[in-house]
Amino acid sequence: MSITLFIGLLTIVEYVGGYNFGIDELFFKDQGEAVLTIFPGRMAVVAASCFVLLSGSLLLLSIKTLSARERNFIDIGAFATIALLVPSILGYILGLQRNTSFYPYAQIALHTAFALLLCAVGIIALNSLGFVHQVATSKTIGGRNFRTLTPALILALVTAKFLISYGEVHGYYDSKFSQTLFISTAIFEIVAISLLQFFSLNKLNSEIIESDRKAQSAEARLKYNETIAEYAIWNNAILENANSSIISSDPNGVIRTFNKKAEQLLGYQRDEMIGKKTPEIIHDPQEVVEYAKTLSSRLGREISPGFEAFVAMAREDGADEREWTYIRKDGTTLPVFLSVTAVKNQKNEIIGYLGIANDISEKKEVDRKLRTALSDANASLKAKDIFLANMSHEIRTPMNGIIGMSDLLLETPLSDEQSKYVHVIQKSGDQLLGVINDILDFSKIQSGGFSLDLHPFSLVELLENQMEMFKARANEKGLSLMSYIDSNVPNKLIGDSFRIAQVITNLVGNAIKFTQRGGVTLFVETLDSGSSVCDLKISVVDTGIGISSLDMTKLFSPFIQADNSTSRHFGGTGLGLSISKSLVQLMNGEIGLKSEEKMGSTFWVRLKLSPAEDQDQTALENDFASLQYKKILVVDDDPLANLVLEKYLSSWGFQVITTLNVSEALAELQLAVDQRSPFSVAIIDKRLSEMDGLDLARMIKSNLELASTPLILMTAHNKSGLKEEALRTYFSDVLIKPFRRSELQKALKQLLLADKTKKPLSVSQVLPANNSKDEQTKLGRILVAEDNQVNQLVTRTLLEQLQYSVLVVSNGNEALKEVFSEHFDLVFMDCQMPDLDGYQTTVRIRKAEAGTGRHIPIVALTANAMEQDREMCVKSGMDDYLAKPVKKVVLEAMLKKWLRTATSINPSPGLDRES
Repeated sequence: MSITLFIGLLTIVEYVGGYNFGIDELFFKDQGEAVLTIFPGRMAVVAASCFVLLSGSLLLLSIKTLSARERNFIDIGAFATIALLVPSILGYILGLQRNTSFYPYAQIALHTAFALLLCAVGIIALNSLGFVHQVATSKTIGGRNFRTLTPALILALVTAKFLISYGEVHGYYDSKFSQTLFISTAIFEIVAISLLQFFSLNKLNSEIIESDRKAQSAEARLKYNETIAEYAIWNNAILENANSSIISSDPNGVIRTFNKKAEQLLGYQRDEMIGKKTPEIIHDPQEVVEYAKTLSSRLGREISPGFEAFVAMAREDGADEREWTYIRKDGTTLPVFLSVTAVKNQKNEIIGYLGIANDISEKKEVDRKLRTALSDANASLKAKDIFLANMSHEIRTPMNGIIGMSDLLLETPLSDEQSKYVHVIQKSGDQLLGVINDILDFSKIQSGGFSLDLHPFSLVELLENQMEMFKARANEKGLSLMSYIDSNVPNKLIGDSFRIAQVITNLVGNAIKFTQRGGVTLFVETLDSGSSVCDLKISVVDTGIGISSLDMTKLFSPFIQADNSTSRHFGGTGLGLSISKSLVQLMNGEIGLKSEEKMGSTFWVRLKLSPAEDQDQTALENDFASLQYKKILVVDDDPLANLVLEKYLSSWGFQVITTLNVSEALAELQLAVDQRSPFSVAIIDKRLSEMDGLDLARMIKSNLELASTPLILMTAHNKSGLKEEALRTYFSDVLIKPFRRSELQKALKQLLLADKTKKPLSVSQVLPANNSKDEQTKLGRILVAEDNQVNQLVTRTLLEQLQYSVLVVSNGNEALKEVFSEHFDLVFMDCQMPDLDGYQTTVRIRKAEAGTGRHIPIVALTANAMEQDREMCVKSGMDDYLAKPVKKVVLEAMLKKWLRTATSINPSPGLDRES
């Protein structure tokens, strides 16, 4: 190949440089006319070029280390050879040898040209890594077109030339027409080949698109399979590392999954269970039988005591959760909480069941210990409650005698020394009773024993009753006690009146305790009175010792007072405010205070209560429309008392002027007369700083210009004979602080609306009846059921002093006998009595009343002061409740409450007394 390459290159140099070394003539002898060449005896230029190209290609083909890219040069050399040979061969075929300008250079012997052409084609065929061979042998559309079109093109050209030459030889057409026909045939072939290529490319494009789609689908399937495989890995990791026993089964119950935790809990290996056992092997058979019976009753069909019992509810509801007892491989048991779920496919068909169980042995042990501890705590709490109840009862019973008898003794003639001793007894008894009540309430709060009893009640009546209870204490200390209830406060509200009264009692009691002079005033106002809720603010204002800002922060804590000296000086446990705060919070309210040392205090409570539907439409109508702009003078040295009266009177349409001393009062009265606008009424306090209210009244009545002014006396000190003296001398009426709103209205109505032609009421008409033994002068007939003789004496005496007729019995049977045979307006019922206690007695009375339309008020008067005792009283049919020891003022308030609208049971012939 090297020699051939050398000869070819040397020949080309000879032709280019015009040399003739004669080397090619050694190989090519002159053939004369046999060789159609312009260079007789020499190698043609085309032949030399082909020798160079083919020799180079063969040399490259012999090198085995060539890369695929480098082997493309072999195909390039072979194609260049074919490109040189084709014009020569076409020149022979078309007869263009002597008619074209390239003839001298393209001239080559025909047989040489074909030989070299075949050699070039052979080289291409041998170069398997060349691009031509790869295209020709490819299964792609390009390879198919190459193998199809190349032979067809050559065959078509040869056939066309044969037909043209045949027609030209036989004279069918001349040479010019032959050439035109050949060119047309060539153009047609080119167009046909182009169309075939277009169709092939279109088909190739479709195949590429389909191939891409299939590739994408295959890639998606691959990703999906990878995702599934990843999920499987995660699921297996979760299954094996779960802290719960996980067991799955097919629809027939054969176990399919048994995780590592299940092996640890039960002692079985998964190879022993999967595909071989059902979950029945790990369950307590008796428990399965019992649950199957329960399910049969619940589902209304027979449930077999086996695998069906585990999955019946899961089939119905999709899941079943309950406690089971598992049996380990070694026979030991453990409690578990098992959740069984039905597993369904896309067609909603059950394909198996999944059971997830958690060992609850520790939880069971903790629960057992908690139950034991709770039982012990309840037993201890019950024992404590019983002890407190017994202690309360045993202390209150003699305390009732001590406090009651001391109250009665103070109303008898005593020497100063005797009176002093009795007051000590009374005060000590009250302090001891307060300690007992605080301890009991605090104990109930600590044990969570407090609960609310919501019911309709009159807040106005409740607060005025509470203030009246403190009348004696305020009078004893010479304090003014007043209350103001805003007219916007609804008459009826829904709440726990007992707890509200307890809070108010505590706040007012503290205010009186820590106030040495001045007074205590209760204010009630509405911050927002809507249809669904009434936002109330109740304030207790005093002029007492006040509280420092440091002490205010700890005042509502148990056993805390402002300082130790307060406890030593005033007494008390320090529990009252803590109890009040707990009660207010129980009612979803707020409690707080404002105070300064030596400037008094204001304790306030904010409660949101719902108005009752049955509002009393007749409550406190304003009858003063015709008296608007009438002038009223108020004379009191207590600014808070003046404020209360001013608020009340202004809300009713009066013009109010308040004064703090005598000189101001006289000046205002004289000024009004001079201006010909005298006061319609003057309300004068008994205890003024400059002089007594009676003396001021005498001065007014002795002045001819002022004498016609009607006077009303206010006093917090209802001493014996004071009211009679006031009415007999200068005053038209007397109000005892704290007076009720209705009492003030009544006094003004009598003065300003009464018929002027009628004579004034005499003293005897306005004073209560005296203590006559005549039953007609009594205010009502009261039955007292009480077994303790001391308590009998105390209660009888207090009631008789209040002008009531009293009958005392010692047990429930005697009480029934008297109720069935006599008329009583009210019954005070002790709860613990021999033979028949107060609860049973009340039940029988209520049973006898059934269907008669009658109802006698029954009030518990008992030493049982616990919350549950009060609830038992109400449950048995009693109307109200009083805990011993009872004070006279409390007893009086209770009687006033129930004897206004009471309807008693009258003797009924044929009534079964044994019922």
